[in-house]
Amino acid sequence: MGKKIHTITLRELEFVEIEGEYKEVYKDEKKYPLFLSNHALRRGRDMGLVHSSMISDLLGMEKSVKGKEDDAAARDLINDLSEEKMHNVIYLAFLGANPRSEYTIDDFLERYHLDYTETLNLYLEILKSSVAGGNNKFAAGLRKSTKKPSSKEKK
Repeated sequence: MGKKIHTITLRELEFVEIEGEYKEVYKDEKKYPLFLSNHALRRGRDMGLVHSSMISDLLGMEKSVKGKEDDAAARDLINDLSEEKMHNVIYLAFLGANPRSEYTIDDFLERYHLDYTETLNLYLEILKSSVAGGNNKFAAGLRKSTKKPSSKEKK
């Protein structure tokens, strides 16, 4: 079985005044595949976007929560994850699947509009599918700890 190919929708954001209020309006949406390749990781190291291997990141995250039963350990780990690092890895996965793209990291981020939880989930899914034999329970636990509370849980 091959690696899972993830996708992302990139789009331009404008703020348009409608009846005296500004609203977000997205345009030029395009869906792209995401896939971490050896070439993309090499480009990332050459551009200074990544400094360690993906497997060392994954193993380091797993070690941080191993043996800890509560969600607090996963939450502490998530709080230590940098959005910039996650964006860089997602961008590299974009380059891996779209090697002829002329988007710089800045071009990519101008069109990237996922919130923190969506970014974290995508980052974890990319890591998990890129590392053979990744610990699915670990990624699932992190996902669970970042799940937005339902309306019932907020009460």
